[in-house]
Amino acid sequence: MRKWGPILAALILLGSVVFATGTVEEPDGDAEPSETIEDGYGNAVEVRPYERIVVASPGAVEALFLIGAEGKIAAIGTSRSGVWPYDKTELLPNVGSVARPNLEEIVSHDPDLVILSAMSVELGNDLSRRGYPVFIYGAGSIDDVFDLVGVLGRLSGSEVAAEQLINERRAELDRVKTEIADRPADIKGAFLYAANPVMGFTEDSLPGEILDLLGVENIAAGLSGERPIISSELLLAENPDILFISMSVTSVEDLVAAEPTILQTRAGREGNIGMIDSALILRPSPRIVDGIVTLHEQLSAVGTEGE
Repeated sequence: MRKWGPILAALILLGSVVFATGTVEEPDGDAEPSETIEDGYGNAVEVRPYERIVVASPGAVEALFLIGAEGKIAAIGTSRSGVWPYDKTELLPNVGSVARPNLEEIVSHDPDLVILSAMSVELGNDLSRRGYPVFIYGAGSIDDVFDLVGVLGRLSGSEVAAEQLINERRAELDRVKTEIADRPADIKGAFLYAANPVMGFTEDSLPGEILDLLGVENIAAGLSGERPIISSELLLAENPDILFISMSVTSVEDLVAAEPTILQTRAGREGNIGMIDSALILRPSPRIVDGIVTLHEQLSAVGTEGE
């Protein structure tokens, strides 16, 4: 058994699948047809640069900053973990939490487009009935994140910057995949969502996809539920090499106090339990790639110890 060594990943920086598709409306008389983009909930918005966008989705806010379209943001929804870039977003007007945006606050900013997370579908329906264009922003895969960056580029007039960002982040992922293929990690692990009981993420999730991409066998794969319980028996049977805690798990000590069996696993015995910002593995932002690259570097360093 090689010595993995401690992994303490302090990384800076939810999600239903949304796939953007283009449609064309019937022309009105001699008018040119208007192209629209539809989200995964049936909301269709005209493809054009919008100037006053209320964005109650942290992933969308981050993406807009990354493609240089932050000047189009009229207000944002807040998050307990914050929204990058923190020093700039904290100065923006807010319309309430991402989970419960305030309709009146949104309307007060006279938006020409409202971008919401999948937690606010009903609010989106209310806004649509009032005549406001609404787009629900959420992703179930890394490819969905890239698709959404392209959508934001078209809706903010930043198509070139969006395409450049997508190409850069895809290239980073390709590099990670190549290095993993050359040096397989052969590691078992999990991202843990809660401690009492211990809960993880299945393979059908962004965290699950990240583990698969990194060459880490997900011990929660195949379990039932979106965030399944990982029993003491399963922990002992799978004996994970690494564990990463996030969301409601605030410390290694809290995890071990809630589930002492952790200390009987390789991850517990060898101190391979790291903290990771939940936004990194759940938020549909292009910055998820930065986290994957950093985590890959951590795992690569660990994998070479003792060789």
